[in-house]
Amino acid sequence: MLQPAETRQVAGGEPVGAASLSVVSAIPTIPPAWPHCGQGADPVSDPVGCRGIHVSGYSTCLAHLNEPDRDAYLAGLTSGSDIDHRGTPLTAPLLQALLQALQDPASGRPTFGATRFDEALFTDAAFLMEARFTGAAIFKKAIFADSAFFLGSAFTGDAIFSEAKFNGSCLFAKAEFDAGAFFGNAQFEEIAIFLQVSFGGPARFEKAEFSDRAGFSEALFADDVNFFGARFAEELSFSEAVFKINSVIGPLICNETIDLCGAIFEEPLTLEAAAQKVLCIRTQWRSTANLRLRHARLDLSRAVTNQPVSVTAHFGPFGNPAEVLDEAPFPVHQSSVFVTSLQDVDAAQTTFHQHRFL
Repeated sequence: MLQPAETRQVAGGEPVGAASLSVVSAIPTIPPAWPHCGQGADPVSDPVGCRGIHVSGYSTCLAHLNEPDRDAYLAGLTSGSDIDHRGTPLTAPLLQALLQALQDPASGRPTFGATRFDEALFTDAAFLMEARFTGAAIFKKAIFADSAFFLGSAFTGDAIFSEAKFNGSCLFAKAEFDAGAFFGNAQFEEIAIFLQVSFGGPARFEKAEFSDRAGFSEALFADDVNFFGARFAEELSFSEAVFKINSVIGPLICNETIDLCGAIFEEPLTLEAAAQKVLCIRTQWRSTANLRLRHARLDLSRAVTNQPVSVTAHFGPFGNPAEVLDEAPFPVHQSSVFVTSLQDVDAAQTTFHQHRFL
């Protein structure tokens, strides 16, 4: 987290642009790599000013264009236009005006071409529901000061949310990621919902931090899955999710429960996790599975094991000599795995190592 000396307050501007912004955001005072607006700069307190990239043909960002110039810019957009508003503060009215300018007349859905929102600041709740991104969609280091709604959105190219900050709840339910979905080092301060999301390409959440519940229930994973070093303060749910390829989940830290109830793994699975509970009720392993756990109480009730499943109490914290995952929420001297239920499980397909039964 950036320290106060490295942050500034974004404020001022037109009613549809950056009107009366009172959001204090962790935005570095180092100038961005693009030609930036600079509105509000002060040689002592804020030498950079507004970080928004210049709108093509102008010397300010979209938020600080005067009204006639902003209207002219928006009028020139059509469905599928490429968008570049890196570093720009976007209020709800300004984002809505942009979405209307990009609306597809046939479907009524806002449709983006190649999209750049790197380091953009969404000052209000961001409603991007049913949006279509037909090129790469880059939200790297974007800040969502309020809730973010991507319900039913479709990403044809890579969707890059690396290091993004979601300060409010985050809803990607029923979104479609045809290419890569990159959320490495993203921060989710409130509930994050990826219900019924389709991940057609790699789904990467390495070192992401979830401060509230994270739900991937009924999601479809068709490519590489990466949660290396991710941290979950509360529940992580993959209930009823389907994994179509060889999956390695973790190593990760979950302070409470990992829910795999009803999930289907069509190819081999390796799960490495430190958690309070791991629920595998009705989980279907159609190939081999290796569950390497620490601290957890494991429920395997009615799990379907078509191939050998191995459960191991991992001997030490996960990671490597250069980077060991912090297990601060868990007892220092207690890492045993307790198997709480084997009801209706084919014991011939299941092996246990360094475990204890309750």
